[in-house]
Amino acid sequence: MMAKQIITDIVVVIILPLLLIGAYYSFKGDNGTLLSLVSPSVATAPGEGGQALGVKTTTALVLLRTIPKELNQSLFSDPAYLMLKDYQVTIPTIPLGRINPFTPPPTLLDLSRSSRSANAAPTREVSPVAPSPTTKLNLLNKSLLK
Repeated sequence: MMAKQIITDIVVVIILPLLLIGAYYSFKGDNGTLLSLVSPSVATAPGEGGQALGVKTTTALVLLRTIPKELNQSLFSDPAYLMLKDYQVTIPTIPLGRINPFTPPPTLLDLSRSSRSANAAPTREVSPVAPSPTTKLNLLNKSLLK
């Protein structure tokens, strides 16, 4: 019973997706070889892929060479360019962070200290009568529970 479940899991997780991927690329139509997934040059004849890349690089370099060496400087004397305003903002330098990012900020520490002192229980005067044994046990339990 358990072996049958393991076989079903293997089929669903491994074999079925591989079959679906293979079917997709076989019915895809144009250049549907699985070797094109690995490398474009493997699917083409030797030398063709490298030459195509070389031609693209060469045409890009020729296009870059057609850009004039010196740009037309008349843009900077144009009235529309001269009307532009510079809205430059200086960014103030601030400290990057705390040494220990997990400690609470100082303002929270001050707030917690002040709330503790405000919520502190008023002190009682000690009675001269000795506490009973049950009172001692109760005090001991309370101190252990804190």
